[in-house]
Amino acid sequence: MGYGDEKVIVDVREGERAQVIYKDGEGKEHTYYPSRYAYFVVEDLQTMVVLNEPPEGQVEPVITRRLRGAARLEDRSLSVVGDPKSRTRTLSMSFEASNRPWGQVLPFASPNGAPH
Repeated sequence: MGYGDEKVIVDVREGERAQVIYKDGEGKEHTYYPSRYAYFVVEDLQTMVVLNEPPEGQVEPVITRRLRGAARLEDRSLSVVGDPKSRTRTLSMSFEASNRPWGQVLPFASPNGAPH
């Protein structure tokens, strides 16, 4: 489903084993199965050193280290429920070293670092 395409309404429900079952516009049922593990083959891995704006109330900028690249799922795929043509096995990945406490939730940010 691309930009400008007709919107599709799907009927989504949870199956007995936590799978997602949906009916498409023609009444045909499709099933997505959950996975607890995903194995990736990482390609084009790059290391980056980034100079970020200083946090509020501080003067010094912050240097962070990032890893980024492309990852390919070994035995699974990802897709948008209701849009099987969106299926992909390759996605972009990015990790940033941080000294934040484990599990601390941060607001989503746009690619330039500004909060949404």
